[in-house]
Amino acid sequence: MTSLSTAIVPRGRSGFFALLAAAPGALVVGHLLPASGPGLALRLAGAAACVLLVPGALVLRAIAWAPAPAVAVAGALAVSLAISGVGLAVVFLFGTSIVVLGLVVALFCGGALPFAFRQERSSSGLLEDERRPFLAVLAVSIAYACVLWWAAGPLKSDGLFHAARERKLADFGSLASLTTVDEFKDGGVHPGYLFPLWHAVEALISRAAGVDVVTASLYLPAVLLPLAFVLFYALGSVVFRSPWGGAALVVAGLAQFGFAAGETNPPGTGFFENLSWPRGSAFLLISVALLAVGFGYILEGGWRYLVPLVAASFALTAIHLTYTPFVAIVLGGFLLARLLFVRAWDETATRVVVALGGVVVPFALFLPVVVPVARNSADVTPSGATREFELEHFHGVFRSVGRWVVMSPDAMAHGGPMVAAGLLAVPLAAFAGRRLWAAVVLGGVLMILVVAFTPPLLTLFSEFLSLSQTRRLPLFLPLGVAVVGAAAVLSRFKAVGLAVAATTGIVLTVLYGDPTPRYEGPGWLVMAASVGGVAALVVAAVRQSPGPDAGPWVLAIVVALALPVGVRALYGLEPGSRTGQLTPGAIAAVRDDVPVGDVVFSDPKTGYELAAYAPVYITSSRPGYVAPTRANHVGDRLNDARRFLSGASVSNAQRSEILERWGAQWVLVDKSRPYPRDFLSQFDLAYQDGRYALYRLESETGRGLS
Repeated sequence: MTSLSTAIVPRGRSGFFALLAAAPGALVVGHLLPASGPGLALRLAGAAACVLLVPGALVLRAIAWAPAPAVAVAGALAVSLAISGVGLAVVFLFGTSIVVLGLVVALFCGGALPFAFRQERSSSGLLEDERRPFLAVLAVSIAYACVLWWAAGPLKSDGLFHAARERKLADFGSLASLTTVDEFKDGGVHPGYLFPLWHAVEALISRAAGVDVVTASLYLPAVLLPLAFVLFYALGSVVFRSPWGGAALVVAGLAQFGFAAGETNPPGTGFFENLSWPRGSAFLLISVALLAVGFGYILEGGWRYLVPLVAASFALTAIHLTYTPFVAIVLGGFLLARLLFVRAWDETATRVVVALGGVVVPFALFLPVVVPVARNSADVTPSGATREFELEHFHGVFRSVGRWVVMSPDAMAHGGPMVAAGLLAVPLAAFAGRRLWAAVVLGGVLMILVVAFTPPLLTLFSEFLSLSQTRRLPLFLPLGVAVVGAAAVLSRFKAVGLAVAATTGIVLTVLYGDPTPRYEGPGWLVMAASVGGVAALVVAAVRQSPGPDAGPWVLAIVVALALPVGVRALYGLEPGSRTGQLTPGAIAAVRDDVPVGDVVFSDPKTGYELAAYAPVYITSSRPGYVAPTRANHVGDRLNDARRFLSGASVSNAQRSEILERWGAQWVLVDKSRPYPRDFLSQFDLAYQDGRYALYRLESETGRGLS
């Protein structure tokens, strides 16, 4: 076992550089193999490691930062993303291509390499008692990654929206401004993705791997899954001060976010299937890395922790700005709970404040840029009519309290058996008041519940972040930590605790294992967690119980709880489809015949998918999948698309005006729907199959209508 562990996680300088060399090595070997199966996996894994881990690892070694290996991975991810942020700024500043981002990353690696090589102190290796749980995490991650790979596809929902931006970043030779990556030419930038850092990172990975953006989007979740598990392990090992606690948090995270149905994914793949989206990466990768590094700093101190901490906050804010306040809420709740338990201000409390500053400062620096853009969106500080529409759209998530809103307990409890288990586990933190995890659970859960159920607070959040983003606040409830903490309490009873966990898992799976309608969950559990959490807070403050250590029994108990959930979720899981609405021929025709950056007119549904598969601009898109800014004229575009494709009541002159208004140079029509065949017959038919027809709107003298 020891020799195997050393081979996987070698120690010393040679081991560190051997691990780094494995990333470009896998990329090179992958390019020698076909771009499918193992070859595709090696390409994506090697490219992802070269972009997401190697640059940060070299920089952190250069400054002699040497935490536990899993925490070092979290720091390397954060710093690598910050480096990519610098590179992307250079790209937009000089209007170059994504290749320059790769050059900037390479320059950082080259600059840090000699300093990293001189450092005698290497990253600490795995301790003997850490090897078995860490190897178990790697084994489970690889097995579940195979499940994600098998179930990948088709590209759908928000995946098409993100792939459209990645497509332009990967294929455009000149990225002159932030609006270049949007779906509409000369449109308005999306306030949620003002600085498209994750899109750029994924575009660079696809270019380095030599695969299409859509292929990368489909299979990157499986490639990134082991990284996500290592980050969960890092957070758990820090919070519970035990590798067994880290491994247990991985199992709890798998059951909560993988075995439960996501917003667009079935049970079995859940949120992990969206790891290639900015939302998924921000939540399951970057926020976890931020908390792991943040709690590492809180426990150990040292300025070297602050480098990856600030880098992680920058990356999280740039990729998904609305998640940074949610992380700050958890840290703020932890501080208040710990002060109640300790009853004194000490060095640890000071570190929490510094960590909060490291989280909040990058967020505050983004606000002057983001706020003016966000104010042009109807989602932010909405009018009364818009707010009514949003409340109707998110019916069941929010409840009106006069002119204010609060979250529905049923919506907060939605998420399957592990969410229910986490809510039930919250009061058990009363038996471990001296443990860091108890303050995380009670402080984090109660602080989020206070925000969710205090009308003025939640209304303020919804007006600043939008209702669409505020509805994701319950995702940040530290329920996985609560489950592992409860397992630690039950571990005192060993086999009895194991039996209790297994029985609980079976019961909760029977009650809540089936996918439920959107945002419908056992709201009574939220209220029970609220009351029980307050009571536990008081008991923990009075009793100051030390609580048991997290050992092997903790992992066994969490596995017993999660096993019925996993069996139910994975039963009946089917392989994913690789096909979408557009035919392969239509995609190939647009890619081959339409110049990069041209404008293609089509119906909203076709246009939404086309932008993901070809580096072109569209004239209209599906409602809800485009920023409702004034510059985008979303309603006008939809109305014109309907008019153009409607019957004889619209004249040919009016259709020509519509095409000219939006700068269309091509028209792609879905022949299964009504379209103006006679009007389009005057133009050159560039491609046609049984479903689609592509027309070129060109005169003999130049671009435009003839």
